[in-house]
Amino acid sequence: MSKQLILVLILILSLSACAGMKRSGSSFTAHAESLNLIGFRIPGDEYPRALEKVPAGAQVHTMTSNPSDLQSVVGVLNRIIGISYTEISGTTKQ
Repeated sequence: MSKQLILVLILILSLSACAGMKRSGSSFTAHAESLNLIGFRIPGDEYPRALEKVPAGAQVHTMTSNPSDLQSVVGVLNRIIGISYTEISGTTKQ
């Protein structure tokens, strides 16, 4: 039983540590996700990881993140256990 639990936890942690970028013509979308467990973000803050996926010289149009504050019910619940994400969209010169 404990081996299965460890395997499930490793799977969840590996899936939550995603960061990447999608490009279509001159448009791009960069994203990163982190798992929140009792206030800790695994593998860390997703904003810098999403920002490093943005191409050099790109013009950022939108940045979206889920609530991770400690002043709203959704933010508190998400910091206890949840997934944080950041998405950055914009255009590049071709």
